[in-house]
Amino acid sequence: MNSRHRLRLPLRCPVMFAADEFIGEGTVVNLGVPGCAVESQQPALPGQYVRLHVLMPDDTGSLEIPVGKVRWCHRQHFGVEFLCMSPAQQVRLGRLLKTRIDAS
Repeated sequence: MNSRHRLRLPLRCPVMFAADEFIGEGTVVNLGVPGCAVESQQPALPGQYVRLHVLMPDDTGSLEIPVGKVRWCHRQHFGVEFLCMSPAQQVRLGRLLKTRIDAS
């Protein structure tokens, strides 16, 4: 696992993800800009591109990441860098993280 340049907040929420070869589900265990860590029984390999739908804790539907890249994997965990997100989803993620930081 690589050291990060940006803050990741602990967060547990359901996620569905898909690559060309598979569809899986798991739990986001931390979230930040620009990525997250996922715990799942479905293996992912570094270098794979994935699409993610994260069920956010604010009950406003899923956060959609159309293109992410698996950067590392270790046993039942893998890290995803978000490569493509709509501006609206970026704002939503930023607001969620700011709210969580301000609350702590």
